[in-house]
Amino acid sequence: MTQNDKLLAMILGGFVGAAISAPNPADKQALENYKAFQSQINSKAQRVPLTQDFISKLGKKPEYYSAFVESYRAYSYGLFRSSVVVASALIENILKERFENSLANLFAEALTKEKVNKKNFYNLIEEAKKTNLIEESDYHFLHGLRSQRNNSVHEILKEVSELDAVMILNITIKIIERLI
Repeated sequence: MTQNDKLLAMILGGFVGAAISAPNPADKQALENYKAFQSQINSKAQRVPLTQDFISKLGKKPEYYSAFVESYRAYSYGLFRSSVVVASALIENILKERFENSLANLFAEALTKEKVNKKNFYNLIEEAKKTNLIEESDYHFLHGLRSQRNNSVHEILKEVSELDAVMILNITIKIIERLI
């Protein structure tokens, strides 16, 4: 084999290899769809910014971290109803835990752990306000959150919008920063 034959074989081999490895139109479309989906997720993440301080604080409570991440991911993937339900359940559980461990309970109604666990979200919010565990603005935010969750769960045909999910996640972040 001459030098020219080797060069020709190498060039032809390169063309054949390139033709074989070139993505087909379906693969190209799948890649474009993936890029568009990632772009949507990144756009959503900008509407609910997470600070390093928040992540660090949340990381100290793995069960809270896990629930918040579930809610945040649900939002990012466009599952707004799921995001709202998980975020509000997280807040409800944080309030329950705070009441179990709060010295304010000793003076408020001497709530036992059993009584706290039987309280619904509405009553937990009311107790949190009475014992100054939350501020007036938090009180209204939490009742709005509770109402949104109830609507999301009980009125399954009613759409939960992205704006609803953004609002609830931002309120959840605010409450978590305040109560943890």
